[in-house]
Amino acid sequence: MAELHDISDAITEFNRSYLMLAKWLLLANRDEATRQLGISEKTASRIAALTLAQIDHLARAANCSASFATSVRQGARESAERRFAPRHRDDFVNDRRYVLAASRHLEP
Repeated sequence: MAELHDISDAITEFNRSYLMLAKWLLLANRDEATRQLGISEKTASRIAALTLAQIDHLARAANCSASFATSVRQGARESAERRFAPRHRDDFVNDRRYVLAASRHLEP
């Protein structure tokens, strides 16, 4: 039974981390975050407007908030190649700042 409790706690923490990161990304660059997260504008608006109490409530759901979709459309490969192409150094610095800033919000 303790193992089930551990799994539930892990899902809750994953959900909280995902929702906090998604909200932070949406507030930093809504268009890019909406595209990268693969969510609709309506969903983006809802996530961006969540309070911390609402995020905690949603995080305790019995399932994962994130959905990991795979795309089989013809342009998916070209899109991935563009996305993972070498980028300018400033992009990597900004990516690290996003992760560091988001992780500060997630620390207990």
